[in-house]
Order: sequence, then structure tokens, then C-alpha cells
Amino acid sequence: MIGLPPKKTIPAVSSTPPPVTAGSVKYGRSWGNLSDLDIEFAMFRETWGVEHFWNIAAVFWPKSSQHPFDRNPWSEEFVQNALEHKMLSVSGAASSGKSDCAAVLAIICWLTDPRRTLILITSTSLSESRRRIWGSVVDYWNALPTDIRMVGKLVDSMGIIKINPATGIKASERASIKLIPGEKKREKEAVGKIIGAKNFRVILICDEMPELSPALLEAAMTNLKSNRNFHMWGLGNPASYYDAHGVFSRPKAGWDSIDIETYAWDTDYGRAIRFDAERSPNLVHDPTGGEAPWDYLPTKERLDEARLKLGADSFGYYRQWRGFWFPEGSDTTVFSATDLIYFRSHRADMKWESTPTPIAGLDAGYTSGGDRSIAYFGLLGTESETGLTVLLATEYVLLKDNPMDKETPRNFQIARAYRDECDKRGVAPFFAGMDVTGAASFGDIVAVEFSPEVMRVTMSGKSSKRVAGIDRAPANSRYATMGTEIWFSAREMMQSGQLVGLGPEVSGELTARRYVVLNDVVKLEEKREMKRRAGKSPDIADALLVMCEVARVRGKMRVTRAKGSRPGAVASQSKARWTKFKERSQVSFRTGAMRRDSFRPRSKFGSGLSFIR
Repeated sequence: MIGLPPKKTIPAVSSTPPPVTAGSVKYGRSWGNLSDLDIEFAMFRETWGVEHFWNIAAVFWPKSSQHPFDRNPWSEEFVQNALEHKMLSVSGAASSGKSDCAAVLAIICWLTDPRRTLILITSTSLSESRRRIWGSVVDYWNALPTDIRMVGKLVDSMGIIKINPATGIKASERASIKLIPGEKKREKEAVGKIIGAKNFRVILICDEMPELSPALLEAAMTNLKSNRNFHMWGLGNPASYYDAHGVFSRPKAGWDSIDIETYAWDTDYGRAIRFDAERSPNLVHDPTGGEAPWDYLPTKERLDEARLKLGADSFGYYRQWRGFWFPEGSDTTVFSATDLIYFRSHRADMKWESTPTPIAGLDAGYTSGGDRSIAYFGLLGTESETGLTVLLATEYVLLKDNPMDKETPRNFQIARAYRDECDKRGVAPFFAGMDVTGAASFGDIVAVEFSPEVMRVTMSGKSSKRVAGIDRAPANSRYATMGTEIWFSAREMMQSGQLVGLGPEVSGELTARRYVVLNDVVKLEEKREMKRRAGKSPDIADALLVMCEVARVRGKMRVTRAKGSRPGAVASQSKARWTKFKERSQVSFRTGAMRRDSFRPRSKFGSGLSFIR
């Protein structure tokens, strides 16, 4: 009986469907006097079989139900992939039924074995979640047959369904369906609720995944994954390659291995599927739009209206209707997601001509309006295959002070922590840099605590007379400030294949920093302005940029191109495939210094994705 011991006093579930004859055989075995529903539950608990799921759903939420659950091509695909793959990303158009499918799966998986199952459902805020996936959970729970519903107890105000004490079993949050708000401002609370969650089977369902804190995802991968049977389903309307949903959905073969006509692919973690409104089951059934068997799914009429309102090649149309990442060039941000993918900035499979030099950069949070003190580390050397001088970004570290140490000022603690982290990695002071923008005295502290050889970098002041890129133009003819020069010089390094090893979190920050053009001179967005607009300071990116400046100055690094190869060099991904991707996505692609003909969405990013690296 729904996974609970028959000795306990619980309502019989066999009252809903007629019981089978005692001793009858089904699915190759004898079941005694169990009902058909109990048999389906037993089979689903053992096999997670797709047809057993649908047999149960047909009893719980038939068409006559106050909240029926309909079987359609998209719900069939969702259920099959969710049961077959432990890690599943679901990208899709609005009104594609993602949340309803996840809600029904959650209820059935829990009722099948409630004592040994914990289901965590994350969405944005509590109020928003009640209009989305938790609202679906509540609606489908309340629509269950009365005798089934009595197995659990819904406490909507607390966002939880626990085993009903009337069953004789002690209710526990470790055996429940539980809502966790995952919005960025409640990051610590969400992570705290995830850490330590244990049971025989743990399922994490992330609704509105692009809007969730990436720290929650890190907690899932480092903590929840230790459970014997851990499953994770991430749902969302795609926004950025570098938010939590984009990272979870990244194709195993790289983003340029899929395009707008790809609807399923293997990811670094498992499987991804996608629901495109232009291939809605209604349009497949009748392309003319004359008949729509599933009127709650996208119809031709609504699709045509969206094209007219948003434009078929707009970010909004791609996200809300096509369910695909918009691979745009940017007219307002220094780095674009398109460039980072095309130039393979994530690659880290270096073959060095000789032993590379350890190198580092520090962005101390309090020196220039940032939030965190970040030290970035890398290797600078010559790549044997291309002969290029390459800076490989390897890792970053959050430097923390000890608030209990009342005798040592914070800036001294950070300076010492930077020294210690550099010593661990063999970084000589000559190849270590620090941002001293607005805090020259911090440079003096580092000189005393670490070494006077540590290079001081400032993002303020005028740009230099150094050449700015492969066209050899002086930087002061292009850029208004030193910070602008440093950011755009790093972009030139990335486009020439000389800056690699960029993970999703730093890429998210790089693609969020904007600039303006005044009288043909480029000026970088102020750090405090980006913090106000995007909600976070680009501290990780700035630490990387300090390291890039050390490579330019101390390492004598110059932007060059490998002859006879595409920029970015190791040719494991074909340019023809990327060109096909661009054409099908109906976007322009240019790699010049300015991009004025395309749209860039606001990037979402956050802390906590370092586990990807």
C-alpha cells in the first residue's frame, strides 16, 4: 500500500480501482489480493517504468478530475527522460507543461515510497513559487482521490507535504516533498536546507533555474550527490550560457555541437531536452492551426502573435517561445557569449613547449567598490602546437579575513592570505599583481607583507600608449581609461586564443560588463554602476583582468595569431558547424571591436559554480 507497512493504520488505496482476483498473475508474477493500483505502485517502485507511471496518473488525475493531468507528446517525453536519466535539463517555451510534469512526477515518486523519499523543490521566492511549480504541486495534490491524499499531510503555509501522523508513522522532513526558496538574496538559507539532506532517494527539482542562485547548485553537486539515489531535474526558459541553467545544460561536445534544430543532447551531467513552440504538438498535429487538440500548449495563433510582437529573431522570442539560448553578439558588453564559445575560451588541454610560469592577480573587494577579495591564478607559457604565448586561467580563490582577529586589520589579513596562496602555487612576487584602484595604501601593505615586487595595477586614470591589439593602434586612441584598456586587451587575448581556461562563473561576469562609445572613444562601465544594475560586482572577472595585465607587462605577452588556423586554435570543433549554428539561429556574428547590430540580454550570474571547474 503505497510503500507503507500493512500493519499500520492507513486508508486502503484499493477502494479506487477494482481489486484483482486473488492469486491472479500480472507482469509475470502473482499478486494475491492486491488492487491494480497497488500493483502499479509496486512495479513503479521497483523499476521506475514509464507505463507504470502513466497507469498511476490515469487513476489519480483522469479527465473527470478537478485537475486532470493530460498525456501529450511533450509530457510523454518529459516523463520518459526524467525516469531514464538521473540528471535532466528541460528547456522549453512558456506554457509547455514543464512545471506540471515535474509536480506530478514528484507526487507519484513520493507516494510510491514516502518513508524513503525526499523531494526538494526549488523556485524563486515563496510567493512566486506558489504561482509556479509549488502551485502545481498543491493543485494536483488536492485533486488526488481522498483516500490517497490522506497518506500525506499538506502544510501549504510551510511549503511541505509530510507523512500523515494518522498512518502511525512519525512525520519527518527527511521524508517529504519540501519547497526551498532559491532566490539569490536567500542563498545562505537555501544552501543550509540542502546541506545534510539524506534519504534512500533524494530528488532535487529546480524550477525557474536561470533565476536561482548558483550556490544552490554547488551544494547539490557537492552534497546531495552523495546520496545513493540522487536525481536532479532542472527546468527553465534559457537566458544565458553562464547562469545555473546554462551550465547544467551545457552539451558534452560544447555549445557549437548543437543548434536551433537540436531538441535533445547529452550534457556534462546527463541529458537535456528542449520544447520548441514552433514544434508544438498542436502544430505537428495540424500545421495550419485549424485543430489544436491540446489548447493549453502553444498554438499557431499564439505563436504568430508572439512573432509579430517580439520579432522572430529577438531574445524574448528565443527564450519564451523557442526555448533556446540566444547566441548574440553584443553592442554593449565587452565580452560576448558568442565569442567565448567560438574562440573556445573554456579549453584547458594545454601542451606546453616548456614549463609554464605560475602567475596571479588580486582584486581586493574594498579597494574599488567590490564585494569580495578574489585571487585568480594561472599559467603563462608557450603552447607547443601553435607557438602562441598563452595565459591559462586555472582557478580562483575567495580570500577571507577573520572577524575574530581584532588585532590584525582586515587589509593586512587579505595581504597575508594572498601571499600564502601564491606561495602554495609557486607564484613569484614578480608575477603577482594586485588592483590598487582607489586604495594606494593597500599596495604598501602588500609590499610589506608579501613583497615590493608585486605589481600594482590601477583601473583608473588614462589609458597607455601601448598597442591595443593586432592592428597595433595605440590604446590611448581607443580607450578612455586604463580599466577600459585592460578589459579590451583581455578580449583581444581571448579572441586570439591566448586567454583560455575560462569557467562559467567568470564568463558570466565578463559578459555582463558594459561599455559606451563617445566620439569613437570607448569607456568601460563603472564597477559601482554594474553592481547597481546586475546586483553583483565583477570581482572574479577583475581579478582575472589583473592577472592578464601582469601577463602583458611582466610576461611581455603580445596579442598574435597562429598562422594557418582559426583563432583559438585546437581544431576539435569545426567552423562550418558553428556557421550553421549561427545561420539557423538567425543572428549576426562579428568579432570586431564594436558591435552595433544585435541585441544583448542582461546576463545572470552568481557565486558558487566553481565546482564546474
